[in-house]
Amino acid sequence: MEVFELRWFRIRYFLILLLLFQFDCSLSFSFNSSSTPPRHCPPDESFALLQFKNILSVDCSSCPDCYYLDSIGSIYNSNMSYPKTSSWKAGTNCCLWDGVMCDTETGYVIGLDLSCSCLRGIIPSNTSLVLLRHLRKLNLAFNNFSSSPIASVFGQFTTLTHLNVSNSNFSGIIPSAMFSHLHKLVSS
Repeated sequence: MEVFELRWFRIRYFLILLLLFQFDCSLSFSFNSSSTPPRHCPPDESFALLQFKNILSVDCSSCPDCYYLDSIGSIYNSNMSYPKTSSWKAGTNCCLWDGVMCDTETGYVIGLDLSCSCLRGIIPSNTSLVLLRHLRKLNLAFNNFSSSPIASVFGQFTTLTHLNVSNSNFSGIIPSAMFSHLHKLVSS
């Protein structure tokens, strides 16, 4: 009888240690993954984004409805337009702003998704967005940039790999020379 109890004690002791070890591993993993604060974007990039925000107005009534393709290629209306730039405030980390994606190592702004953001206005050819020297992805779809000349604006983004300006009311012809500056572009 004592041998059985001793074995049962050892098995329970082993199971308890195993459970404690699993709990400790999962607890340390959750603390490590959430305790890493996001990088701060450089002040000049934050300033460039705020300048861009300030030249445009927010007007959801003048922007086109947002349509997306689902996983099987069907188009549907998402009606999810909202002013993403309303979260952009001076003195805060732009890596935490809605629509802004930063490099986790450097903090540089590498992605900007302002699709369906109710933005309205003209983007000048000397837009402050060109100061985002590491920008790889730019999505300005479903806004109202009527009369903004597309050629002079987007030919300056030499680091872009992805560009979406669909349904944003840009004007002008897209010259082939514009794409000669966009060597890294894989999706437009």
